[in-house]
Amino acid sequence: GRVLDNSRFRCDSWMDDCFVPFVQRYAGAIRKHMPHAVIGVCPPAFGEESRKPFPLRLPEPALWTPHFYDGMVLVGKTWTPDFGIEESKPGEMILGGLLPAPAVKPVFGGQ
Repeated sequence: GRVLDNSRFRCDSWMDDCFVPFVQRYAGAIRKHMPHAVIGVCPPAFGEESRKPFPLRLPEPALWTPHFYDGMVLVGKTWTPDFGIEESKPGEMILGGLLPAPAVKPVFGGQ
């Protein structure tokens, strides 16, 4: 295949030109059927966009819900509210001695 109109795929700022319009359309479509719904807006998990705030005011009511990955949930395929990777010391054996716990790095800085 070939691209018929290359200009349709060009944007100067992915967040401003693509993500914001999508969130606005998405929120509008949901609110059409559920006017009091709280919209969860999740930025991309990786890349520079994952570290940026939403460029405009979020549609109300809405939550900015960036990804957070807990290694215990990813590896163990289960969530236990009393235990997560943040409670483990780096190097301590986790998952019944299967893996050493990784060093924890702050993800969201001062948030």
